[in-house]
Amino acid sequence: MATWQERLGAFFTRCAGRAVRAAPAWAWAPIPLLLLAEFVLWRVDPGFAYEPRFLLLVLNSIFHTAVSLFVSYLAARTYRAQGDASMLLLGCGVLISGLAGTTAGAIIPMRMVNQGVTVYNLGMLFAAGCHLLGAVICTSGGARRTGRGAPLLLAGAYVGAAVLVAGLAVASVQGLIAPFFQQGIGPTPLRQFVLGSAIVLFTTAAVLLGLSRRRNPESFTRWYPLSLGLLATGLLGMYVVTHVGSPLSWVGRGAQYLGSVYMLVAGLAAVRESGAWGGALRLALQEAEGRYQALFNAMNEGFFLGEVLCDERGEVADIRILEVNPVFGSLTGIRPEAAHNHTVRELLPVVEPEWLTAAGRAGLHGRAETFEAYSAGLERWYRTSVFPLAPGRFGALFLDVTDRHRVEQALRESRDDLERRVEERTQELRRRADQLARLARDLTLTEERERRRLAQILHDHLQQLLVGAKFGLETLGRRTEDRRAETVTQVMSLLDDAIAASRSLTIELSPPILHEGGLGAGLEWLGRWMLEKHGLTLDLSADPSADSDREDVKVLLFQGVRELLFNVTKHAGVTHASVALGLHDAEHLRVVVRDEGVGFDPASVWETNDEMAGGFGLFSIRERLGMLGGRLEVDSSPGRGAQFTLIAPRGTGRAERGEGEGRSDVPDVHPAPARALAGPEADGRIRVLLVDDHVVMRQGLSLLLDDEPDIEVVGEASNGEEAVREARRLRPDVILMDFSMPRMDGVAATRAIVGERPGARIIGLSMYEEADRAAAMLDAGAIAYVTKSGDPGALLSAIREGACFATGP
Repeated sequence: MATWQERLGAFFTRCAGRAVRAAPAWAWAPIPLLLLAEFVLWRVDPGFAYEPRFLLLVLNSIFHTAVSLFVSYLAARTYRAQGDASMLLLGCGVLISGLAGTTAGAIIPMRMVNQGVTVYNLGMLFAAGCHLLGAVICTSGGARRTGRGAPLLLAGAYVGAAVLVAGLAVASVQGLIAPFFQQGIGPTPLRQFVLGSAIVLFTTAAVLLGLSRRRNPESFTRWYPLSLGLLATGLLGMYVVTHVGSPLSWVGRGAQYLGSVYMLVAGLAAVRESGAWGGALRLALQEAEGRYQALFNAMNEGFFLGEVLCDERGEVADIRILEVNPVFGSLTGIRPEAAHNHTVRELLPVVEPEWLTAAGRAGLHGRAETFEAYSAGLERWYRTSVFPLAPGRFGALFLDVTDRHRVEQALRESRDDLERRVEERTQELRRRADQLARLARDLTLTEERERRRLAQILHDHLQQLLVGAKFGLETLGRRTEDRRAETVTQVMSLLDDAIAASRSLTIELSPPILHEGGLGAGLEWLGRWMLEKHGLTLDLSADPSADSDREDVKVLLFQGVRELLFNVTKHAGVTHASVALGLHDAEHLRVVVRDEGVGFDPASVWETNDEMAGGFGLFSIRERLGMLGGRLEVDSSPGRGAQFTLIAPRGTGRAERGEGEGRSDVPDVHPAPARALAGPEADGRIRVLLVDDHVVMRQGLSLLLDDEPDIEVVGEASNGEEAVREARRLRPDVILMDFSMPRMDGVAATRAIVGERPGARIIGLSMYEEADRAAAMLDAGAIAYVTKSGDPGALLSAIREGACFATGP
């Protein structure tokens, strides 16, 4: 703190000395000019007023308070250095005027104008007395300069000045002093007397100091009387002013403000001439130099002072080293005493030219820079911070960052190696993910193939054998005596139960409609099946365009929806659910299964997966969908129902056809010459063509029909193509057409035969009872659809009814 004050005081002292030497003649000029202005404005009043409170507060705070307190501080320092009593009185006078102005500025805003005016005027009177007494001492030669001032006397005088102002303020506020100002009337005679006395005292002190200037031609004696004369001039303007805020009052204030500035210059001149801060400044400089040298030698960074050397073009040619610290020597191998006044190129011939140019330009153009450079000769990295000190000179901090660069290089190499390894692992993970996706697809397709294989075995072999046996029993029953008919009926009932169980198992294993009609048709069948088997009502909404050409996706979504509906029947406690099939986006399908049941906590389901460990549960659905590029979203909470969203890839090609839909194998059909028929042939028997891919089924049908006197089996076919050829060759009255057959199914064959012979009577046969299969056969041109496991009498009735209306080519 002391060092800052000393340096600041020395700065102001030098400024004051230059001002005194530069303007000793015109320093008196403001006084007569201001007096002339006051006289003119007193005689010719312009008649306007301007009194901004904020501006007055700022000006008074600067010139009456801040400047006065600082000048009193300078006077105290001068008194302590010289022991001059006149400087002590000067400090007291300035302190009183400053404190009085501050107190008045604090009282007047509180609607105590009279009290503020009283404190200020009396304070100026006492301040003028102190200045006059100091001028008398200075003029009479009684100033005692002992080289030191008594600190107790200084403290007592300043405390007394403060107590005096405080006493004036208390007495004025308490009404112990007669009014100096009356509202609506103006200043009282007492105020005019006090203010006039202060003007006289300030003027007398200024004259006395002016007369003593010849004997004491110091800068202080030049500025001190001028400041007192300006204060007297300012108070004179305030004395004769008629109304607040007039131009005359502003001239008076300006004179006082200028007097405060002159007083500040006088105080600085007194400090400068007394040498109050000279010894302290030298001591401070010595202490600063000691601290600088200690810091210079103890720095962890290398440091040197440099001077830029330029060539004839003004470009940086070299750098002269003025001073270096020991750390710089350890970094470069150069002893500090050997570096003085040598250039960088002389001491460090391997230094990089870029570093030399950058450092030189920073010092030459006066800008701070920080950069890093590599020295090929020293094989070291340096971080350099250059900061300008004077034109052409700069300081530079050197920090060896070679180890950091080596670590960074190792980190970069490690990062590159890590990125390479991460990329390799990523590729491996992608390959594994692709493998998992293929495995999931293969697993789903393999499971479905096994289901379809088992269903096909049940349908194509076991069920056909059972139906064939049933037809044989039906024939046998007709030829059996009455006492054995009951036994035959019981066996046929058992066969019906076996056929029904086999058919139900076949459909549950692999619903044919899923592969033949697509995902939407499969979900419709599932809704009917859930209602029939489990009493669960299903609301289904299916977008016709929402289908996939990927068999694994269709199967997985179907099996997933079926598993979720099983969970509804087992856990939700409701008999109603909804399923919505649609497009999630252009590349994905979305199936939403929702119920309003008891709900559950999804987190607990994923944590405890025991119930699904061996089945097609939520965990399995989620994992398989994820492997195929889809996902399962679960939204549920206890008491709020549950919603499951299955999202899976859609695929891009046409939907795969189910087995047996070989419509491309339809042979060319040429219409035959037409001939009219009226029912059966002339012998009255109905000519029937049997079309079925299972020989046992054909044998059973043949036995059943051969036992009928009005029906004759004229031919057999094992697939759709043979059926088309035999129908063209034999022209039967009725064709019994199996629905599912290899090479060409019953629907395609029926459409081909009806296209060639519009009057052909075709009855569809199938082990399945689904309405969609019956509708497909009827749409193709069949006249009826009969299940193989049904009552043989219904088949015979259908044959006879169809034959009675047979017409065509």
